Amino acid sequence: MLPVSNSSQAVLDGVSARGKKDAGRGVGRLPGKGNCQAEGAGDPRPRSSRGSGQRIRIVDAALVCVGAQGLGSTTVDDVARQAGVSRATVYRLFPGGKDELVGALVETEVARFLSSVATAMGEKDDLEDAVVAGMLEATRRLRAHAVLNRLLAEEPEVVLPHIAFGRLDRVLVVVGELVSPFLQRFLDHETAARIGEWAARIVMAYVASPSAWVDLGDPGSARRLVRTFVLPGVEALRIPMPGVSDREQLPGHQVAPGEPTANGADPKSRLTEVRAPYKLPAH
Repeated sequence: MLPVSNSSQAVLDGVSARGKKDAGRGVGRLPGKGNCQAEGAGDPRPRSSRGSGQRIRIVDAALVCVGAQGLGSTTVDDVARQAGVSRATVYRLFPGGKDELVGALVETEVARFLSSVATAMGEKDDLEDAVVAGMLEATRRLRAHAVLNRLLAEEPEVVLPHIAFGRLDRVLVVVGELVSPFLQRFLDHETAARIGEWAARIVMAYVASPSAWVDLGDPGSARRLVRTFVLPGVEALRIPMPGVSDREQLPGHQVAPGEPTANGADPKSRLTEVRAPYKLPAH
């Protein structure tokens, strides 16, 4: 099965190490022109490249192979041929073999994806524009990711366990934490993380189950959704809730058994909120 990073820091490290360098290569685009079976096909860079450059070359070759023949049918020998390196070189850089190589492939593609979304958001000077840009970019990248779409269609058992039920919640929380720095220009940290997670949930929902009424790949449609639902949600987070202490209002706070609340009420019966400095623009 495809591994998922154990923490948001692990993904952040991947973005720092690979995403910025490789964002221009395109998420899900199959590098090179090889078919994963032709000897010496693939990335045309010289074999003398070493270190991280050679690792990326091999990871890109793995992406070609998985896209061409699926994950189950791809072998280390296939990847070595596609990359134009020896089998020993692959094992030297990825001692864990196919499992480690697939892990590096996932990490690299996640880093490229997040880097492209972050770039789109970072270019905007307004909260609405930043959220719209992030949702547009995420939707377009997910729809255009040839390898991901092939796996979902032909080998769903590889992907679905990592994006369903409790694991999806974990992934969305991590995504919210990763995009929150690009929203903190307009919001406090806690609200930025919550809005980032919410936006990620919306994107996942509409990509997984397209709607005739909402197309997050269309700028006008995405802006209408953000303006109608997301921004009012930001404003709603600012509304104080009577009887809720400041500590209870923090995102993710769970009241321990026996812990007193501000008014003695059952904390599960109330929504939490945080105060944010953002104010809705007049339209």
